[in-house]
Amino acid sequence: MRVAILSDTHFGDDLCTLVVEPPKGPPELGPAYPALARAVGRADYVVLLGDVLDFSVASFEKAYRHAKVFFTALQADGLARQLIYIPGNHDFDIWNIVEHQVNVINQLKQGELPRAFKRSVPGVIDDRRSDAADGLVLPRVTPNPEWHDTGAKYGNLFLDNITRVKSTRRGVRSEGRKLTFNFVYPNLYLVSDSGESVLVTHGHYFEAYWALASDWLMRIASDALAVETPGQLNLQELVGMNLPLNQLACTGIGQAEPLTALVRKVQPDVGAGRRGEVAVFLDRLEARILEDRAGTSRIRRAAERYVVRRIKLWVLGAWPRIRRPASVGYSSAAPRCASASVATIATASTSSRSCHAITESTCRHRRTWSSATRISRSRGERTNSWTISTGTPCGSATRAAGC
Repeated sequence: MRVAILSDTHFGDDLCTLVVEPPKGPPELGPAYPALARAVGRADYVVLLGDVLDFSVASFEKAYRHAKVFFTALQADGLARQLIYIPGNHDFDIWNIVEHQVNVINQLKQGELPRAFKRSVPGVIDDRRSDAADGLVLPRVTPNPEWHDTGAKYGNLFLDNITRVKSTRRGVRSEGRKLTFNFVYPNLYLVSDSGESVLVTHGHYFEAYWALASDWLMRIASDALAVETPGQLNLQELVGMNLPLNQLACTGIGQAEPLTALVRKVQPDVGAGRRGEVAVFLDRLEARILEDRAGTSRIRRAAERYVVRRIKLWVLGAWPRIRRPASVGYSSAAPRCASASVATIATASTSSRSCHAITESTCRHRRTWSSATRISRSRGERTNSWTISTGTPCGSATRAAGC
């Protein structure tokens, strides 16, 4: 079985090199696509490992418009039999759309009442199975191949139609072949024919912000939370508790024009450590806070002025240090396996912010660690699975893997 893993394409972001949009004209395939197509070849599954469509920085319209160009080419070139989509932090909202379609829209269409969201649906590909070529299993999801034009067990969701075009025939809305997208979240597990397990995840829950709500609520209100196991969270609970902040940082900002345009405008200042307009905004904030406190005593106003200015100076002083973190992971040099029945091609070099590597998932001697894995181990957790997190930029850690 051949499994290709593609991460961080960021369709809709101007930095994406798989699909580009000229100043005049529609989006088209970018310079990175030919190399990607050669690397993938003919795969049983292409795993889309998060941040595929970028709803944090692009409108829905632009992100889907760019993605359509890529998926149409992928389908025409026959690169994948099926697709497995694992949303990340920049496209987290697509998981909510899937949940809404499955548990609300489809239920109402069938005359049923909506049901609770699953929040987490892991995927498992077991190469030890005799039918491994069609071995994707989604626990708690009922296979219905009779519902699908392709006979696939799962899929038949809204994104399957992204390669179809508007029909000119009367009474026909669209025409063309569909793709098959299988959605899992947040983890996919690969099991090789030798029994070794590989954990595939975008890795955003290992970063502080994306697990901030659950982390702090478990510290201060664990005894008041109605969780399955007192004192700890399962994946469904982890995803649910962090939903508000995750959605805020994904579509909450990315679809909030005109705020979105302002965020994009100051982004270069953040990356370069420049104060720019941020200093102006902080000055205005300081003046407004102090103005609103005009009715208080002089001593209290003086204390508040001191605190506000100290906070402003701290933010401005820390500003040059606010950068995209360098990758702290590493890929150890090790012998390449002579043969592997599950080939994992991690191709994250689709934008200027990332890199790519090709590894063999059945090679017991090779390990690809990431910042996510390093954090996991620093917390004292123990795992025998590999963690592949491709949300970090290309740095010295990943050059060993072929960047």
